[in-house]
Order: sequence, then structure tokens, then C-alpha cells
Amino acid sequence: APAPDGPAAGAAARSPDLLPPPLAKIGPVPATPRATPAPPPAEGAEPGPGGAERPEATAGPAPFALQIASFEIPANALKETRRLRTAGYPAFTLPTVSPEGLKVRQVYLGRYRSAAEAREAAAALKARGIVEDFAVRRLPFALESAPPDEPAVARAVRERCETLGYLPEEVGEGADRRWRLQAFRTRQEAAAVAAELAA
Repeated sequence: APAPDGPAAGAAARSPDLLPPPLAKIGPVPATPRATPAPPPAEGAEPGPGGAERPEATAGPAPFALQIASFEIPANALKETRRLRTAGYPAFTLPTVSPEGLKVRQVYLGRYRSAAEAREAAAALKARGIVEDFAVRRLPFALESAPPDEPAVARAVRERCETLGYLPEEVGEGADRRWRLQAFRTRQEAAAVAAELAA
């Protein structure tokens, strides 16, 4: 795993098909979570705080991502993720625990259909100086939800996500606009985060 508060040092030298780190992931979604690409949400999903839907996790068609950094300080991970998104790159965060038992926030880039596609993208990103080191991880699950209608509720949900170590991503437009939290290794891990957000 990448060293805390820095890039994924030495990650590129490890097997490119490494599975995700100790903590599993499931896409992040504020307030009205539902699973990302794949089966539609379950019928009769229970509403969460502020009338938001409860999230349901499903697997998407692009399960691979590039782990590019780890930070012990959550604010640093969120800052790096925002920087990358502002530059047009699909970055997201993931709270986890390092092999040494430290709580860290990992920063990831992209969603790829195969490890080979992820490695090819990583090579291009390194050539452009966007990333230094990386590790390919398999994180097939994500959470999605419709944004809360009330601005105050939306702010509260976003703050709750960031407190837990996630930075919601907005996808789609108009009536199809969604909030997405990603990514997770199993449905159970995704469900655990959904429950935490709804608490």
C-alpha cells in the first residue's frame, strides 16, 4: 500500500493485478444512494434522512481503478481529489486501514474495464506527469443516489460523506443527475457505508 501522506511509492513495481487494499469499497452516494451501473434500485427502498433514498450496491462494468496516493490526514486526500477533478480527471477517495494498522485515505483515478486498460491509462498519465506511482485495484461496486432537493440537506449529506472520507461525485445531467460514491470490493462493504451515511 502507498505510504501515508504521499504518492503510491513503489506501487508500480508490484503486481498490476493486485486486489484492493484491506478495506472494501462500494461507490459513495450522498443522501439517496443506489448502486452504480447495473441492475436498477430495489423496489420500495427505504427513505433515509431528509427523505433521501437509501443506497443499494451493485456491480458496474468497469471494476478497475488506479490507486495513486495515500494520506493519513483526510483533508489532504480530499484536497488532492478536488485538484484532480478540477483538472478534469475522475478522482475519488477511499478510507481504509494500512497493513500497519493506520487509518488512511487513499486517492484513486478512473474506472476501467480491465487491468490491462488501467495500466495503459496509467502509462499515459505518468508520461504527462499527472501521476508518479500507481497500483491497479479491482473495486467493482459503487453507490449512487439522487441529490437531495433541499440545499441544506444536500450540504449536510455532503459534509457527512466528507467526514467519513468520501468526496461525492456528480454524474449525469438534468433529471438523470446522480451523486456517486465509489468504490468498494464487495456489496457488504458498500452496504455498510450506505448504512453509515443514513445513520
